[in-house]
Amino acid sequence: MNRNCEIHLFEEQSSSLAVWWARHEAPRTLVYLDAHLDLQKTGDDSLASLKACTSLQQVQALETPHHLNPSSRYAFGIENFLYAAHRLGLIDRLIWVAPPHVPRHYSAALVDYVQQMDGISFDELTGFRRLGRNAMRGTLLGLDITICDYDDLDSLDIDKNYYLDVDIDYFVVVPADRLWIDPAVVIGGILNQLGNPLLATISRAVSSGYTPLAFRFVGDYILGLLSGRQDEVNYYRTLTSAIFAIDRGNFDRARSECRQLIKARPGLASAYYILAIITDDSMERSQLLNAARVNDKAFDFDFACEIIGLLHRKKNLDSDKIKQLALKIDDLDRDSSQREQAEVALAQVYSASGNLEGARALLAGLRGDYADHEDVLLLIAERQLMDPSRRDQNKEMLGIVGKGVKNATAAQLHLADLEYKDKNYRAALEHYESAQKRAPAYMRPLEGMLASYRQLGLSGQAAEVERTIRRRQKRLDRILTLSD
Repeated sequence: MNRNCEIHLFEEQSSSLAVWWARHEAPRTLVYLDAHLDLQKTGDDSLASLKACTSLQQVQALETPHHLNPSSRYAFGIENFLYAAHRLGLIDRLIWVAPPHVPRHYSAALVDYVQQMDGISFDELTGFRRLGRNAMRGTLLGLDITICDYDDLDSLDIDKNYYLDVDIDYFVVVPADRLWIDPAVVIGGILNQLGNPLLATISRAVSSGYTPLAFRFVGDYILGLLSGRQDEVNYYRTLTSAIFAIDRGNFDRARSECRQLIKARPGLASAYYILAIITDDSMERSQLLNAARVNDKAFDFDFACEIIGLLHRKKNLDSDKIKQLALKIDDLDRDSSQREQAEVALAQVYSASGNLEGARALLAGLRGDYADHEDVLLLIAERQLMDPSRRDQNKEMLGIVGKGVKNATAAQLHLADLEYKDKNYRAALEHYESAQKRAPAYMRPLEGMLASYRQLGLSGQAAEVERTIRRRQKRLDRILTLSD
């Protein structure tokens, strides 16, 4: 490679935004490896706060300190940092390198997901076109986006001064929690096609629960690959080999490779942790886990990470496992941020698993930034929507969520449906219209508006919305048929 590459390794991906801001250069093309598209729209106030920043410290202070913290004092986090970066003029083209289990072409699931995103127009939703060998290019929220495979980049005319951003959950298949490829294959393929990036940012995504702790080393592996530190590359390549041996059931080989690494680099934590996972002897396992923690505090038990990871990695919500984890919450200082985060995470898992009594009890005790946590409120309300005795409580909770940003569209739709069932058609219409304004491409609000207009006897408005629905549905049917 003909130039050095500036490289940063973070715990969470939203920290990339401050690094991009610090360069104060022209907007760049971002080659973005991630299992998720973190392009959620942020509020106007948040953008205004970012645009007013004049120092790196000010930008960093606006990053959400923990993904479970919903405070509006912060302007960006792991779900919306790409939108903020685009609106700040830091990136103007996104090359989303998606893993093989994420669709690149139109499918019913992809259309359903994208149309629910706030701010997406119907023309944007349906405007993607095939590009290169196996890619699609279009626009979302005004940002030029291409979705492709890692080996399709040389056909996309990418600026040589590109940025590279890697979330290591790209390499993880969930809920199986396994690596689908050696990261060196992907990173080597990208560099061979594009050359070194001008700037590379890497995130582990472990603390948010999207990546298993066992794979935390992948971030360091990629850092070694990009920086050319061959000793580190060799270490993590062997560790990756051990992971693949575990997948094949060859535990003897995996143990041998981990012990080899521990002997060669006793100050690195990952080999201890992975060996502990496949060790049958409980005393040895405890010793290995302790050695991992001594060498790296990141391997300390994190309740919020463990419990929210069940949701983020689509795990089976086994009641016994949840109970075992819940018992550990009392070990946390009642006034600590770790305790607050743990209670929010547990409340979400309780809600998703049907333990609404437990979720409501935790919600009632939340204070400060975490009071009336909208993710918890929404989950509880959604699980008890069909309970008529909770109708007023649902409306109250959804009303709080509907005033926020992240989940407001979903809350407005649920409120509309509840008002419609109560035959409050005018109130239902207002909520449907609010949801449609927030998510212009979404068909559900339009369908609710049509039903409400009909109940209110507003035939002219009903006819206009019905035409819009029919026209859109034909277009959706056409693009889905062409993609089959």
